[in-house]
Amino acid sequence: MRVSGKSLCVFFGSITGLLLLVILIALASAPLAAQTCQLKVEGEDSYALSGQNNAIIDVYLVNQVDTVAGFELWLVLNRPDIMEFVRDTVLKADMLYWRCLEWDGLLCVDSNDITDSVLLFGVDYDWLTADTHYVQVGVVDTTGTLISGWNYVAARSFSPGGYDLKITAMAHDFTPPYNPGILPQDGSVPLIKLLVNVYDLPEEIQDRTVDILIQRDNLDNFSFSDMHGFSIGVVTDTVSIERCFTCGPGIDPPCDFMWQVPCESPEVDSVWCCDTILTGRLDTSYVCIVNGSLTSVTTFVCGDVDGGGTVNILDVTRLISYLYKEGAGPDDFRAADVNGSCSTNILDVTALISYLYKLGFPMACPYFWPCL
Repeated sequence: MRVSGKSLCVFFGSITGLLLLVILIALASAPLAAQTCQLKVEGEDSYALSGQNNAIIDVYLVNQVDTVAGFELWLVLNRPDIMEFVRDTVLKADMLYWRCLEWDGLLCVDSNDITDSVLLFGVDYDWLTADTHYVQVGVVDTTGTLISGWNYVAARSFSPGGYDLKITAMAHDFTPPYNPGILPQDGSVPLIKLLVNVYDLPEEIQDRTVDILIQRDNLDNFSFSDMHGFSIGVVTDTVSIERCFTCGPGIDPPCDFMWQVPCESPEVDSVWCCDTILTGRLDTSYVCIVNGSLTSVTTFVCGDVDGGGTVNILDVTRLISYLYKEGAGPDDFRAADVNGSCSTNILDVTALISYLYKLGFPMACPYFWPCL
């Protein structure tokens, strides 16, 4: 068959176009393939004034597929010199339920702790004991969050200075009515609100940001479960474990009496292979974690344009003088942007006068200048 030059041009043009189409499809699908996270926990990057108490940091959850009915999070601060979690000290009573395994008349000589069975299944018990002790509980806010109305929300702090917070939450317990939990959603509403106290830092400190690290290495500290109690985003691996032994003192192999020793020990006489165990690990392609942060900013009084410490007509005069009479600028430009527009103009003058004399809206100065 004879192929003309024109046909070859058409042929190669078609091949080139097809290759470009394949490349474009690959480029378009690459980001989608990378975005495999079906459950995402993200801490907010927030700001608070130096010395501010009860500042709020939001933690968000995106669950695209699974319904979340319980979770456990452990948060740790990398800069305990900047802030602490708000906490309280309470007297806690741990109730332990016991069943006697062997009686000698009225005296029980052997017993077993059946607390879990009593709490989970309501089994009978012979007596109970109460162990009381003081614990540090975290103060969190669930108002307007995804877990508002959940049956159980608790937070504990294990560090003396409140530098960590472990949160445990369940949508419902083992009796009806049942809360359905968090249905798949896009993370527009906070999962929970953390309350922190920011220390009063000297102004000469330059690095004023603390990271809030979400611990993920141990599933006892990070776990999410669905309405049936099954873990979300956990992969189960089967691990084989060798155990190594050596004969007892003064005995040569083969022997019946053996000691277990580390497998790297030169005394190993025999190896038992293999014990298999199931171990869980977090599937980081299914679950994504983004740490949050808080930056402490220097204090100022919103509306205090002249730096006098109070907000009054003198601040209005100072702002007008700066804007229209080439007068001195604000003592702190953050304080002059009273309407939070990231600029200083006549609208700030109007807002300041309205605040002082017309019961206007509360002022909304930015934490930083230049404002973003």
